[in-house]
Amino acid sequence: MLVAIYGPGPFGTNAGVLWVKDSVIAAQCTFNGIDNQDANTLRVSDTVVEGYPQFGIRAVGSNTNVAAILDNVYMEGGCTNFNPLGVGVAGFISEGYSSVMHGTAPAGLLPQFGSTTSTPQLYAYYVVVHGTINSQAVVSAPYLTGWAYQTPPITIKWPQPPATNGGTLTFDLLRQSVTNLGANTAAPYGMGNFAVATAIRVSTNCSNNICSYVDNGSATTSYPVTSPSTYAPALTFWPGSVILTEAADSGTTNGGEPRLYTDIVGPSTGIGLGGFVNSYGANAPTVFAQQCSGLNTWSSIWVSCPAGDSISNNYPQVGAMLLQSGPVATDEPGGYKGRINLMAPHGTMAATHLITLADSNPAKTLATPGHRPLLTVNGVTDANDTWIGLDNPDANVNQFQLAFGAPLMISSYIGNTGDNASFLERLTSSAKTFNVPITANFQINSTLLTSSTLAPFTVKSAVPVDVLTVSNHPTIQYCGTGTTCQPAAGVNGQVVFGKITLTSSPQDMGGINPPFQHNTYNCLGNDLTAPTSGVKVVPKNTNTVTFTGTVGDTISYQCVGS
Repeated sequence: MLVAIYGPGPFGTNAGVLWVKDSVIAAQCTFNGIDNQDANTLRVSDTVVEGYPQFGIRAVGSNTNVAAILDNVYMEGGCTNFNPLGVGVAGFISEGYSSVMHGTAPAGLLPQFGSTTSTPQLYAYYVVVHGTINSQAVVSAPYLTGWAYQTPPITIKWPQPPATNGGTLTFDLLRQSVTNLGANTAAPYGMGNFAVATAIRVSTNCSNNICSYVDNGSATTSYPVTSPSTYAPALTFWPGSVILTEAADSGTTNGGEPRLYTDIVGPSTGIGLGGFVNSYGANAPTVFAQQCSGLNTWSSIWVSCPAGDSISNNYPQVGAMLLQSGPVATDEPGGYKGRINLMAPHGTMAATHLITLADSNPAKTLATPGHRPLLTVNGVTDANDTWIGLDNPDANVNQFQLAFGAPLMISSYIGNTGDNASFLERLTSSAKTFNVPITANFQINSTLLTSSTLAPFTVKSAVPVDVLTVSNHPTIQYCGTGTTCQPAAGVNGQVVFGKITLTSSPQDMGGINPPFQHNTYNCLGNDLTAPTSGVKVVPKNTNTVTFTGTVGDTISYQCVGS
């Protein structure tokens, strides 16, 4: 199909330079916008490109030239039904190492397969490309190729990428049943029941660079999505708003990921607008934007974006800011400093919050220049912030003290998303709770204030503690009733001792608290008044002892048991 402005290239013989400014390219769905194959930087500014049936702007670059710079370019497709190939519309196709967009929101359209406009079920279709690079089999990421409301059987189409480095291409067709193509609909990943068909061959299913396959509606089968992908086919045409690719197919380990630098990604609304597609998949960050707004219709891609979107009091979901980390090569050892490094350039820092996870007083923060107010203002402290920081006095970096804070509690989980019930450790203002056994090899030192009434260490257990020993304290063992000791550790063992003057004989002494758990505890006694006189001390029940001896004498006694 014709284009309004064409740079034929190639770079070696026709390395022209295109600069389009203050132009209106209104194709009325009869021709495409700009196609620059010169491999020198294309610059388009203050221009309208609309009504294109296949693509708005396509530009080839090289590793030394930016493929295109788009500045204040208004783009509007809207001709998906006029594409004679039936494979949708691309907004901007960048065939090179990098491109730049300012104030530009390229518009693409995914094809709708079938004629049904609304059913309870929406189907999203993805294509995975298999190829050969340097005699090695390689596989791409899944690329969103279109959608359908119509229940299969239905014919699915997609563009055939050129195999410029040789080898034979095959395709896997994947299908997902989704509720929409919005921000919460993920592209296929991991192992799942995705596959409609695998190893679809060019020779039997492709003609004139367009491939097709009839989805007969059978249940999808298990399919492993390769991550990271190993193949970057040349997506010189693919439906979507922005297509990032190289002009020739390659493996994904050559460090040539096509990139886009822009000020804003989105907003995009509507089921078929098409998202961002990178032939390299999501192996590395490739889209660098200042703000991301309303992303949808998603093929796996790594977007690095610090700001989300806010519309008055209607706050859309804010995407994550992904920062690339880790060694460059898989065989390179770790041991690096952190990817996020909060540095104290002068080597000292006082107690302060470093990361505020939840601001209890956002009005104060937003009203303060620089958005970093003092924690205490006019005697009022933001004690209910949730934060990570330091609680040391003004100290050198080798004396920093890591601290955490929260208004109610700090909990620790393993293998749990955080359900407020399955925590393994929790700190509140009144207790430290462990829900797992504590294994320790340490010494507990506790110094109490003279006004304190709390014990330095308290153990509470709903079941008996079989072995609990304390340094320099005796253990209690019960030998049984035989002539040979059968030692068994006493549970909740205790020693009760004292003196009593007999007013009668026998005479009971009760009130032992806590009582012994069993009547098998033993007691001994000595007559302090007449040491040669006999005395008997016999357990009567778990909290009472019976003395037999000389009335008027003072008896000392000791009872041991559990």
